[in-house]
Amino acid sequence: YGLQLTAQLLDGKLRGEAEWGLSDADVALGDQIGRQRDQARRFKIATSPFGVNLAAEYQRVGRDFISLANPTLVRDRDTVLLSAGTTLGFTTLNLGYHWGRDNVRNDENLPRVTQRGPTVNFGLNVPEYPSFAVTYTRSEQDSQHVNQSTGIIPMESITDTVTAGVSYNRSQWNIFVNTGFTLQDFKKGLQDTENANLSVGFGFNPSPSFSITPGYTLNRQKNRSTKTVTFTQVPTLTTTWTIVPERIVLHSQTSFNETKNEGATSTSAFSELLRVTWHMKDLIRNYAEPALSLRFNYNQNKAGAGFASPDQWGIFLVFDLFARLPILPATWANSFLSVPSQGTTKTGVPPGTTAKP
Repeated sequence: YGLQLTAQLLDGKLRGEAEWGLSDADVALGDQIGRQRDQARRFKIATSPFGVNLAAEYQRVGRDFISLANPTLVRDRDTVLLSAGTTLGFTTLNLGYHWGRDNVRNDENLPRVTQRGPTVNFGLNVPEYPSFAVTYTRSEQDSQHVNQSTGIIPMESITDTVTAGVSYNRSQWNIFVNTGFTLQDFKKGLQDTENANLSVGFGFNPSPSFSITPGYTLNRQKNRSTKTVTFTQVPTLTTTWTIVPERIVLHSQTSFNETKNEGATSTSAFSELLRVTWHMKDLIRNYAEPALSLRFNYNQNKAGAGFASPDQWGIFLVFDLFARLPILPATWANSFLSVPSQGTTKTGVPPGTTAKP
């Protein structure tokens, strides 16, 4: 069951949202737990004085809350989000602060982890020129009432992350360069680490029927206690070729993943995917969009000199069908709603839904 309320005051300068959901489900028939009922709720208020967008949001999702509309919804969590952003000419500036914790019932038999920290983002977007963005994020984490006899280690850490990226888009090609650095300082628990990464990508579209996208990622991770350094590189190549417009498409994706440790053996993995797809949407107009694909997969893994697992390959015939099959008639909610639904909301309940399914 779900209910959402929205309001606008002062000619839309002050906006508010309130959402509530209730689930009553038996996720495992035949067990001793039986049916479980729980709630989720969300409140948000936003305003835009003097060209500055301000927002505050609170979310609470119960431990046993089940969402059919959003199965990946993170449960058992309280979250507070604060944000402020503005645009000045070609520049944007956004500030944010997040706070969250799990174990919303504060069950002392279970650990409770709290995370909090700020985010700062600056962007520069000048037409016909490369765009630039830089972001700084800090996350402080600590844990409470951890029963170490169960093998769970209490955590207390500070993680600082800085990322920067430059991208340039043209009609037939684009390029981007992203880099980042993360420092994890553990007061309790694991050992301190630092991580640096660099990603470069290039896309080329000489015609509407062909595109090729090579990419390369390099990652360096260091354990600051043992001084161990691990390098990981991942080159990729993706191509798409439309053989027959809107009918037959050839797609390939190649990647190579290599990891090296100082003073230790290296591991590598090579994968290749080749797929030919026949789109048959014209066969069933205005009802479904079927597609038939012939896919070839190949994987090769190596772990150090002389250690290699058998190559793996497979040929698959895949049939995909996107069918417009409404579960309920299009007018089922007219008796309850004054405005049409706008999709699934953050707590996984269709907005404005007040009717029982």
